[in-house]
Amino acid sequence: MNKRNPLYKNQGIHSIGCIFTLDEGVIKVLLLKKQEEPYKGKWLLLGGAVYNNEDTDTALKRDIKEKLGLEYAYIEQFHTFSSPERTQDMRMVAVAYIGITDIKKIDQLDVQNEYEFFRIDKLPKLAYDHLEILTRGIEALKFRMMKSTLASLFMPVEFTLPELQKVYECVLDRLLDRRNFRRKLLSLGLIEPIEENSKTSSGAIKYRFKNEDIIDIDIFDLH
Repeated sequence: MNKRNPLYKNQGIHSIGCIFTLDEGVIKVLLLKKQEEPYKGKWLLLGGAVYNNEDTDTALKRDIKEKLGLEYAYIEQFHTFSSPERTQDMRMVAVAYIGITDIKKIDQLDVQNEYEFFRIDKLPKLAYDHLEILTRGIEALKFRMMKSTLASLFMPVEFTLPELQKVYECVLDRLLDRRNFRRKLLSLGLIEPIEENSKTSSGAIKYRFKNEDIIDIDIFDLH
């Protein structure tokens, strides 16, 4: 391998996050307004360059801390975008992630960057190839919702089955049969009812996820 080959020069790596939240029953994604050219004033997914002394996960978590003041947000890598033409000034490979956070936590922070949570069906014009990345990120989010317990990150510690069903319907963008949903979730043994005296005012039983970790499991058929 000839490291002096000019084809190695002028390259970098970005970590980019599609950071989702649930806001009053609507799935939204975090976007930041670009402050300099090119694309000044356009909107971007959160992300930045990877330093030589860190991996891509660490880079994105650092970027979340620097730009939002948020210590932790769940992130999960889903794709790498490596087209030589994706940026103008130099060749940047983008390692993309889905992330989930609580909108209330960010709104309470002193964020220096101009940001906004946008509905995924009402997006502004995005810079670079970030619309392509976000489109793939939305599909990755849906897939992981069907194939893991990722939904737990959108839920409070205690919830009712109708509340959980609404989250799935919101992310998957389709209605689910109430009886089938209840039967499926209970049969998988992923959630458990809380003590009998913990009910809503309407008498609905509250549940919680048994495991705080994200578990890979087939929850819904992809068809």
